[in-house]
Amino acid sequence: MNRTWRQLLVVGPALAVLVLAAVLATRHGGSGGSSEARPERPSVPLVSPPAPTRGSAGPTFGAEVARPTSTAAQSKLWFASGSWWGALYAPAAGEWRIHWFEWSTQRWRDTGTPLDERTDARIDALWDGDRLVVASAGRQEDNARSGLRVARYRFDDARRRWSLDAGFPVTVVPNGVTDPTIGRDTTGALWVAYVAGATPFVARSSSSDARWGPPLALPGADAGRAEQAALATFGTSVGLMWTELAEDAVHVAVHDDGAPVADWRSDAVDVPGRAGGADPADSPVPDGAANSLVLRGVPAAEGRDATLVAAVQTLPKSGTPRNILGPGLVLLQGGTGGTWRTSRVASMADAPGSPVLTVDGAAARVSVATVSRDNPRAMFVKSADLDDLVFPSGPGTQLLLGRSPASRLLDPTSTKQALGAESGLLVLVADDGRSEYVSGAAALGGPEPGTPSPGDEQAPPTSGAVELVAEDFQSGAVGAALDPLWRLRSDDPSGRTSVVAAGGDGALAGRVTTGFGGSSTQVCRSFGVVTGDLSTNVDVMLDGAQVGGAVLTGVRGDREVAAVRVSGRGRIGWWQGAEQVQADLEAQPGRWYRLTTSVHVATKTWDFVLFDRSNGAVLASAAGLGWRDARDTSVDDVCFESPDGVGAGLVLDNLEVQR
Repeated sequence: MNRTWRQLLVVGPALAVLVLAAVLATRHGGSGGSSEARPERPSVPLVSPPAPTRGSAGPTFGAEVARPTSTAAQSKLWFASGSWWGALYAPAAGEWRIHWFEWSTQRWRDTGTPLDERTDARIDALWDGDRLVVASAGRQEDNARSGLRVARYRFDDARRRWSLDAGFPVTVVPNGVTDPTIGRDTTGALWVAYVAGATPFVARSSSSDARWGPPLALPGADAGRAEQAALATFGTSVGLMWTELAEDAVHVAVHDDGAPVADWRSDAVDVPGRAGGADPADSPVPDGAANSLVLRGVPAAEGRDATLVAAVQTLPKSGTPRNILGPGLVLLQGGTGGTWRTSRVASMADAPGSPVLTVDGAAARVSVATVSRDNPRAMFVKSADLDDLVFPSGPGTQLLLGRSPASRLLDPTSTKQALGAESGLLVLVADDGRSEYVSGAAALGGPEPGTPSPGDEQAPPTSGAVELVAEDFQSGAVGAALDPLWRLRSDDPSGRTSVVAAGGDGALAGRVTTGFGGSSTQVCRSFGVVTGDLSTNVDVMLDGAQVGGAVLTGVRGDREVAAVRVSGRGRIGWWQGAEQVQADLEAQPGRWYRLTTSVHVATKTWDFVLFDRSNGAVLASAAGLGWRDARDTSVDDVCFESPDGVGAGLVLDNLEVQR
């Protein structure tokens, strides 16, 4: 037996079988439509596949969040700076966070960097080689809290720390949507696709990642019929695939990079057996939701154009007779015009579940992994050449087993990226029976799972300041309302917020303006639940003749716990326990202040320092102050309030919140 085969057979987690294709495929030949002769493949000795292994145990995801690795169209993992990273839910913190995967131990580590505080968030992650971009949304379409957000993170190689970029996240859609997916085209523009009101939509960034044009109902799609949508970039195009109710087909639209946002070419691809609306008795989705769909781009190579590939479940509609020999999972390839190729990945008898799809463009191979619906403890994998798309019969090679008889594996996920020796392969799946993540890894010619990798040489820090909010308002436009992430107090319906100019150099700031009759207006920004220390920094200016009644910075849990205010007499004041203290310092309209506030949950105390922004002079400070209301055990909002008086306002800029 040659050395390559011996290496594959001793890979730790049995996911190594995914890479057999890369070893076997030594040609880099043409596409399926090419008339060129295919190079001969070397003869390979027949060997037994490696025995399935238990996956590596991951952290728990608790009882609050359901199906944390769904959906198939989305990617929860990415590879950057020599390491794998993932969007995993941290139940103790009550939020989604960036986690690091240590290759040598096959364990996930929480970096503490938050991604989304919503338990029902569905997250899609894109690493573009320079920045991490995350699209996330809740599912409640009538709930503003569920809005579609796009956030961007930078990576500090020296510190191995992810940090939120200023001006993010931004709200692209103010209400909930179904399972957004994100991609970046060759012009640098970001795209998101999603379903809302059973209609597929797209939106594209404009001039920067933080500024977006209005969402567009996809031309050529029937309104009110879509189940799901998935987006992928390939070559110099953006592809979008969606499914509609009760159709034995999928719909595809292609957009050329740089063309007007509404210019799409649409097509439909027949998929026998894909009737839509899966039978709850057969589907891994408890409520019988739509068949799973995943879309990926295949990069161009010598003799082969860039294309799209998609894995599509074909479970029958509820109540429809089922042919066990019919297709249960198919793979489609196309996207550049002409005929789409269809290949059966698995039959109904194979009982394939929701798929995860990976592409190795250099080796011209595609692999599909699924969890068995007949045995939800087991995951299987199949691979095929891109030129013929012939998958082996049967359920596939068993990939990994759940860690106990109670295991119920759901929704495998991986990355959008091309894989290779540096990255290896990583798949993450949720074990619903044990409420924990499970992962499996394989070497692709690089370090074996369980051995040190270059990315393990410096572990990300587990302490130090983590940015929760970094807002400079530069993503807005003068006169526009602040992002919906800023919430007006419910009893301030007539107050308003807006983006305003803050200097002659194009700088922008936010303004909170009084409501009807000159009543003060409060606006708050959530940063997620914090149970330790918190610090805020902000530039504030009283705008207008009125100054009394303003809140320069307030921190809240269920109730206000700390605040620096301006009294009705125009003096700077703050809370010391339930008593308000006033300094012999009058607030000046038109003057920029810099205010730093620190809140300590464990001791229920807080500190502040008020500076003159123009010269850095300290104007007022206090330390060890008691909370205004000590009943809270955490904090989650930072708030600001305009002064009383018609037309009065509070201007704020350069807000930073850290824990």
